Amino acid sequence: MNNEYPESGPESIRMDMDDEGEPHKTSVATTLVPRDPVRECLKETHAPDNQVALLLNGHWELANLPMIKRWMLCFLVKKGIMSEAGVLYQDAILRHIPEKEKPAIVKIIDRCLFKKKHLPYETAMRYLLCFHRTNAQLSRILNGI
Repeated sequence: MNNEYPESGPESIRMDMDDEGEPHKTSVATTLVPRDPVRECLKETHAPDNQVALLLNGHWELANLPMIKRWMLCFLVKKGIMSEAGVLYQDAILRHIPEKEKPAIVKIIDRCLFKKKHLPYETAMRYLLCFHRTNAQLSRILNGI
């Protein structure tokens, strides 16, 4: 399955509509529209787009800015990796990982999460920043950033 179109979750669906705005009764096909969590979270968090762009291009020194932390949490929530309460969905991250590679990734995840409860956006920032510092390429693959 193409990764742009999630198997489940809050993806957008567009159906052909009739003149009254109702779905055509004969229409059986729907088109999945890929979500863009970067843009969605820019709108929701009001994080400065230039700072998010810099972060996405490797300027992780911006990760400690409050608006960027909130953007990071939103991004992970939209990707289905973390809850709004800051709980990491490890099974979602490991879903497509071969069994032999899972222990090494779990080790990184465990190292990158707080051991005690913190604010959700602090947890998101620590997780992403730590994961990126540990293995930037793997972080981009698994976390999308």
